[in-house]
Amino acid sequence: MRVNTGLELELRRMEWFASLGFNNLFAAVTDSEVTVAERRLGSHLKGIVHLPEGALELRIRDEMELVRLDQQGSSTPKFSLLDATASKQPIRKT
Repeated sequence: MRVNTGLELELRRMEWFASLGFNNLFAAVTDSEVTVAERRLGSHLKGIVHLPEGALELRIRDEMELVRLDQQGSSTPKFSLLDATASKQPIRKT
């Protein structure tokens, strides 16, 4: 899967940090970025924060939640930002 130059640079940095023993948490906008990160970082990836474009439109508030997304076929925990005052989507909180 092809990745843009910025994403490639970030993945290389994360691979380097992993080689030094750091845990990695990856922030992704698209599903393809999630897939690439899982493949490239493997067991060094401790979680993914999925921030689709709509999440970037949320106003920063005193109460915002990081919720765990349902996982299908993935061992990497995935989370998303949710405005606590917005109507909740069908996702499971942990």
